Amino acid sequence: MQSGRRYVSSCVGAIAVILVLSCSPARAETRVILLRGWFGVFSTGLDAIADALKAKGIHAEVAGHLQWKTAAEEIRRERAQGKTDAIVLVGHSQGANNVIDMARLLEAQNVPVALLVIATLQHIPDTDRPADMIAAYLNAMCSGSYLALSHYGPDTQLAVAYQLFDQMQLGRRPDVSLRDRTSLARLFTGLEFVEPGIVPIVAWRPDPDDDLGNHWERLPINAGLARKP
Repeated sequence: MQSGRRYVSSCVGAIAVILVLSCSPARAETRVILLRGWFGVFSTGLDAIADALKAKGIHAEVAGHLQWKTAAEEIRRERAQGKTDAIVLVGHSQGANNVIDMARLLEAQNVPVALLVIATLQHIPDTDRPADMIAAYLNAMCSGSYLALSHYGPDTQLAVAYQLFDQMQLGRRPDVSLRDRTSLARLFTGLEFVEPGIVPIVAWRPDPDDDLGNHWERLPINAGLARKP
């Protein structure tokens, strides 16, 4: 539960930072669209993210992945009417695939978007070429778009936990790829980092009720935010 709250907090923090960087108080409303995966059964966490954003006064909506074309058309129409400012796209499972489709359609209209890849890439080994996956998203995004990434880094306690798991012979443990800040930086190739660059994730927007903001070494997750020039 605690890790779930931190995941939601990470997403909300990244979105809030992007909106601050992208928007002017005099401009139109910002919009965050979260697309569910197949059947929406395993995407209920998106509701928690949307609720947290709404509590901060940010327009957020959750939709099934089949609604991506309709959502993209609404964005295009509202942008033409000056009703929408920054656009943030968040997808889970099949919804993540359709986020690429949305970004490509919006790129044709020169509409920048923000892509969040939060606590995801550690489940993708180097053999599956995660850098190429990120590049596919970036190629579908126009200039002025943002990319936010978070990723588990090397951690002694986690390594010990894996050793214990193996010794207990509980079956195959989860495959997790731990990458340091240098490896994470390569995923931002060609982008312009937003200060402070790649830092411990709790350094972005520390929770006042959680002392992790003062003891970031307890949570070995790094994060970065960058803009496509």
